[in-house]
Amino acid sequence: LLLGEKMSEESYSQEDLLLLRIVANQAALAYQRVRYLEMAVHGARTEMLGEIAGGFAHEIKTPLANISLPAELSAMDLADVEQGRKKFEDILPELKMRMKDIMQQAFKASEKIEAIRQFSKPGQVRLESVDLGQVLHNSLVLLDHLLRKTGTRVRTEFPAMMSPIQGDAKQLEIVFVNLIKNAAEAMALHPSPGLARELSLTGREETNWVVAS
Repeated sequence: LLLGEKMSEESYSQEDLLLLRIVANQAALAYQRVRYLEMAVHGARTEMLGEIAGGFAHEIKTPLANISLPAELSAMDLADVEQGRKKFEDILPELKMRMKDIMQQAFKASEKIEAIRQFSKPGQVRLESVDLGQVLHNSLVLLDHLLRKTGTRVRTEFPAMMSPIQGDAKQLEIVFVNLIKNAAEAMALHPSPGLARELSLTGREETNWVVAS
């Protein structure tokens, strides 16, 4: 704290200095609380990202393998055409189908990469129009590996059209990732005999509210 002269031009008294010391200590404590909270949130977020990234590395192999195989088969067919063993018009329908599959798998890989990139981006809360159904979909994409690993079946029930809400999509995603992850891990640790390991995600509108359960 930088203090100038008093308006009265009097010197600072011992009482003044004591009061200022108390204010400075309270300000320092408040700052420390914020820093500790930031560190705790960052630590939890980093741990969660580490777990998600482990599953992500496994998950990204699937679309890459699904791209590689049809590409190799197409290359082999084209080699046969070049050497006169096949006619191009005969393999064209199959080539088109494989190209379509490759494009779909490339989109899936891109979706997974974008999901984890967005999730890892720090930033301040920005209120904007958010599709809650899309937030939940993104959360499930991030946790797909964990859900399969724990044998958790997911049942979603959302209306085709739901009113958008005001919020921060990425912050909401972090919340739902945490909730879904905790639920899946709890069911895996404490299975109920005779009950399916199922996670139910539902959404509905109630007057001016959108409710997710």
